[in-house]
Amino acid sequence: MLYVQGTVDHGVGTSDPLPSGQLGGLLAGRGKGSEPLELEAGMSDLVTQAAWVLVAAFVLSLAYELYRATAKAGTSPHDSAASFVKNNVALYVVAALVIALLFAGFGWAPWVGLIFSAVVTAASILYYNPKIMLERDPGIVDWLEDLVFTSLVFLAMALLVYQALGVTLKP
Repeated sequence: MLYVQGTVDHGVGTSDPLPSGQLGGLLAGRGKGSEPLELEAGMSDLVTQAAWVLVAAFVLSLAYELYRATAKAGTSPHDSAASFVKNNVALYVVAALVIALLFAGFGWAPWVGLIFSAVVTAASILYYNPKIMLERDPGIVDWLEDLVFTSLVFLAMALLVYQALGVTLKP
């Protein structure tokens, strides 16, 4: 159940408090009395939330890849310290830069984050899963990490799409 606090602006100098409960008609883009709900564009918590989601995704990925490079070293050509440095360090540096830009609040940063998230999601689904993952002889930990990582990056992408569209609830 999704709950919000705030008011619905009727555009004629009056506003009503939102019902203390369900989002109800807001999901349909309607306020009280079926007037359109006012949406505003600009920076919002969506960018900050997307940045934190990316932090979680890449911390998980870093821990997993270090695990594969050490505890599972030699299992596949992708599981070694040399492979970790060759295949992952540049990605983590770029991810850190994108996350820093999102936290810094630059107006164009959500677009950079959106493009980055879209590319990483596509690479995870179209390259990593059919090639790298299968060569690693995956177990349950591998599949869970892959699903959680890809889902988190996709979630960040969705949040940034909403930000790019200028869709956010006005407090």
